[in-house]
This record gives sequence, C-alpha cells and structure tokens, in this order.
Amino acid sequence: MEWLSSYFQSVLLEMLKGAAAGFFDSLNGLTGSITELTDVNPGTYDASLFEMIKKISDAAIVPVACLVLAYLMTINFIKIIQDRNTYKEMTFMPVFKWILFTSIGIVLVTKTYDIILAIFDVTGFILEKAGGAMAASNVNMQLQSSLDELVNSVDPEDIGTMFSIIIQLQICKFMVNIVATLCKVVMYFRVISILVYSSAAAIPMATLMDSGQNNVGQNYLKNIAALGLQGFFVLIIVAVFDVLIVNLATTGGGSIGNLIWDTLMYVIALCMGLFSTKKVADVTLGAH
Repeated sequence: MEWLSSYFQSVLLEMLKGAAAGFFDSLNGLTGSITELTDVNPGTYDASLFEMIKKISDAAIVPVACLVLAYLMTINFIKIIQDRNTYKEMTFMPVFKWILFTSIGIVLVTKTYDIILAIFDVTGFILEKAGGAMAASNVNMQLQSSLDELVNSVDPEDIGTMFSIIIQLQICKFMVNIVATLCKVVMYFRVISILVYSSAAAIPMATLMDSGQNNVGQNYLKNIAALGLQGFFVLIIVAVFDVLIVNLATTGGGSIGNLIWDTLMYVIALCMGLFSTKKVADVTLGAH
C-alpha cells in the first residue's frame, strides 16, 4: 500500500504543479493592453476604418444634417418675422444674428470630425499627463514566483490538501481567464462606441444653433467628451489594481488559497470598475 500511496502523491504533486503553471498567463500584459486602449483617437486608432466611417457619414449623414439645419433655421427665421409682425418693424440685428447662427451651423456640420478630433486631443492630453504620473509595474512574474514557492512548500503526504488546492486552482484559473477577457471586451466596446458616435455626429451638431433643440447637440458633445474622459478613469482603476497586485505579490498571500482567491477578487474588481467608468464619466460631465 505504501507504493500506491507514493504513486498517488507523485501524481497529485504533478497535477498541482501543472495547475499552478501559467496560472497568471491571462494577466500577463492585461493592464498594459487596457492602458493602450485608453487614449483612443478616432482618427489614429485605425486610419482606414475611420476614413471608411467618415466617407459613409459624408455620403449618408451630412445631407440629412444639412436638411435638419435648414429646417431649424427656416423655423427660426419665421419666428423672427412673427415676433416683428411685419417687415417694416424688423431691424437688421435679428437678421444679422440669424445669418451668423446659420453660418456657424454650416461650419459645425461641415467640420464635425475636426471638432470630434479636437475633443479627443484634449482628453488625450489629460491621459498623457495621467499616464506619465503612473509607475509601470511588472508584477505578473512576481505573482507566479510566489505561487510556485507556495506549491513547492506543500506537504506531498497531505493528499487531501493537494487535491483541494488543485480544485481551487482550476476553478480560479478558469474564472480569472473569463474575467480578464471581459476586461478586454469592455475596452474594445469603448473603441467601437467612439467610432459609432463619430459616424452620426453631424445630425446632433446641426441642432447646436437652435435655441429649442440645442440640448440634443450639447448632450451629444458631453457624451463624446465622456467617452474620452472614460480613459482617465480607466487609468485610475488600473493604477489601483497594480498597487493591490504589487502588495499581494510582496506578501505572497500567506497561502495558495489566499493568493489565488485574492487575485480573482482583484481581477473581478478591476472588471467591475471598468464597467462603471462610462457612468462615472457621464456623471462628471452631466451627460445622459
């Protein structure tokens, strides 16, 4: 029976080392890949994709935006005439303001993409300064080293403990992989949202010069700015995550269970934080 017990011990020990090996592979470069997707300018992320969306918008959306602008400005001119009752009572100033607002509206519609790029240039400046203040940390190897040390310290004669740790490692490894993938999905969804918002930008921009409908354009600009500012809050969450992981790698978690479950908890917190960044940005800028 002793040889059978030794055989099971050796098998479980190899299974334990195999489960521990590459446990943090899904975290390798995770924060780096997230950070790379924070400063996304619709004109620089993928020039060919942006150019395609711009061409589609120029062909399908800008003509509609021009019709919207013409309709709103015509209504405004009719209101000017109604307020003055007749042309005899009309002064030049209301007409001048109408011509000025119409001209500005035309510029806004035709230069929509330049305005969007300017907004992302401002948020890009914020991200550049914030990113420069963040200290890059490479803690994944430290976490794997801590886990390997804890695995090597496991008593091979304690079959029950080894079996329990193997089960925990497999569960946590599976969940960490899923949550890490979700983190990347959130960031790619933000990139797609920026491109989608940019595609139909001309229509809400056409409403900015109308006193009755300008809230549409204003809210649109707030949402665009919120998408840009979202990258700043992503950087804050990544910085907090890095600090927590550094502390965990330094302390080693105390035990294998603590290390892997704490890692899972932090990765879930990172994912939930990324999901909340758009809402925080909307609240900050008053977008809805």
